[in-house]
Amino acid sequence: MSEGAPGAASPERRCKVEVQDARRDKRLLGSVVIASLVGTFAAPWGLAALGMEKASLVAALIGLGSYFVSALSFAGADRGPGERRLRDGRVKIEGERLLIAEGAKESSLPLARLAGGWTERTPNGHAAVLSFSDGRVAAVEQASEEEAIDLLSRAGAGAQARAVRMRTYREDSSGRKIAGCLLAVFVLILAPGALVLLILLFTAIERWSFAPLAPMVVAMGGLAPLLGVAAWLWSKVTPSWVHIGTDGVMLKSAFRRRFLPHRAIVQVAHTQGGVGGAYHFVKIALRHGESIAVPAASSAEATALIERIQAAQAAVAMQDRARLLEVIARNGRPLAEWKRALGSLVARTGYRTAGNDLEEVLRIVEDGSAPPEQRVAAALAARPHGGAAVERRIRVAAEASAEPTLRLALEKVSAGEDEDDLLEEIGAGDARKAAG
Repeated sequence: MSEGAPGAASPERRCKVEVQDARRDKRLLGSVVIASLVGTFAAPWGLAALGMEKASLVAALIGLGSYFVSALSFAGADRGPGERRLRDGRVKIEGERLLIAEGAKESSLPLARLAGGWTERTPNGHAAVLSFSDGRVAAVEQASEEEAIDLLSRAGAGAQARAVRMRTYREDSSGRKIAGCLLAVFVLILAPGALVLLILLFTAIERWSFAPLAPMVVAMGGLAPLLGVAAWLWSKVTPSWVHIGTDGVMLKSAFRRRFLPHRAIVQVAHTQGGVGGAYHFVKIALRHGESIAVPAASSAEATALIERIQAAQAAVAMQDRARLLEVIARNGRPLAEWKRALGSLVARTGYRTAGNDLEEVLRIVEDGSAPPEQRVAAALAARPHGGAAVERRIRVAAEASAEPTLRLALEKVSAGEDEDDLLEEIGAGDARKAAG
């Protein structure tokens, strides 16, 4: 199905939908967690000070219960593939807004705030998922993946439209709730220790004495392992954000970030780890041999991320190919100028230079749909940079060519024959084509 123009109007469709304000939900639940934690300590202390010991015990139990329930809700608030609560509704794109009706609830989402979009598999088809910068996430189920992709394109989140943002988790909803519960326990343990550290610090400042610093250092040493475990649990509760643009992929986790240019990525694959393959990862293999594992909560989430990265890479590859063909073509340039351009076509120092990667140029040589003159010119540009391996690929491309003139020209390139003569032959071919 062809992609529609971003913001193009679409007829109203009946389908299963969901609109979740994930940011609002998490802020609300986070406030409840903090209030419950403060109440767990403050309410019993206040009631005990008033001589109401039994009431203080009841308040402590109520505070603890509220604290753990809100922590579980906070950890599982953000829904992902397989967790969405789709309901019968209607969807329509009108101007610069996405209109979604879920029963009596109607949402008007401004496409100007669209941060990204991707597709997910559902029990009845595929869902187009659109993430907005205000924290809302809309999921619209479609009968096929093509229809879901078309909806993304009409909303302005197609592969060529803009950078998109996707979130992934290390755990599914159940795993996040377990991690959230354990994290709540560690926070309860750490909170009194943090309070003791503050008291010791204020005491040292008030007395202008180093004496309280010794027990403070001991306390910090005892809390450090607990902080490490709490940080690990926090990474399981909070999402990793993957920003996919036309220039590359930005990875943002709880404690680090890294940018990966598309040219540095050679493969994206779904892998599993842990006991029985319980954990899912998206493995990004880089050109220099390093691999990066991006956690995913489920197989569906890993697949959605892989498909979105591959869609962006395919769009970039199409743009690079068109640009490269234009650069390689002579386009009426004098022979000496064309020769200099071909000589500087391939980057010698990697993908961060202004030149082109050797692999991209060789793909033009091997591409049977590319114009013959550009294939020979690309072979001439690539030959000085890869030794025997490049010469072998040019020779294989020649053997795979049925057109005698092209095959002979590529064979001459692989054999290292005079470059000026070959360029003159190509130029003559261009001139004959223009005259014809």
